[in-house]
Amino acid sequence: MDEWLSGLPGPIAVSGRGMGITFREAVAEVELGLVSADQLADIATAGLLEGYESPALATLAGQFGEPYDSVEAERLWSTALQELNLPFEGRTEAARVLVRAYARQVADGELPPQLGASKIAGLHRITSHPGCDVQSLGDCIGAANVISLFYTDDGRGFLNPAENHRISDAIVDECKRLAESPAL
Repeated sequence: MDEWLSGLPGPIAVSGRGMGITFREAVAEVELGLVSADQLADIATAGLLEGYESPALATLAGQFGEPYDSVEAERLWSTALQELNLPFEGRTEAARVLVRAYARQVADGELPPQLGASKIAGLHRITSHPGCDVQSLGDCIGAANVISLFYTDDGRGFLNPAENHRISDAIVDECKRLAESPAL
């Protein structure tokens, strides 16, 4: 399902985000509305540094620090995605990309387990739809186990220090599995 991501350059840090969020993952964040439009120039700069080449991407990156024109930024962003041949496969696919990204950040110690699991649960909240989850909450984005752990004891487990460590360790283990799994 990640055909739109195959064969593209690898990870770099995108300013304002944790280390390891790639340009492709930032594109997924934009698709889901998790990034404000005034950050597009910064993301475009990161894309250029990561090795993506597009006249519109370069123009958008050049607007960093300039007076913000939301209409022009959105136009350049859309044009850049077309020039880079980065079609959207929909909100659910963007969420799947980000599940693996956030899981990787937890597995690498860049995000605390509870925060990473919370971000993953949030992805499910904004992308779920009727019929989305076949067996468990989070199935449709490949995050059922992390979401189940996040909601363990209705969140009360995080108030008990002994339970907190057990749950956090389980979240890290599941995030490692997700981060190493092939694209859905």
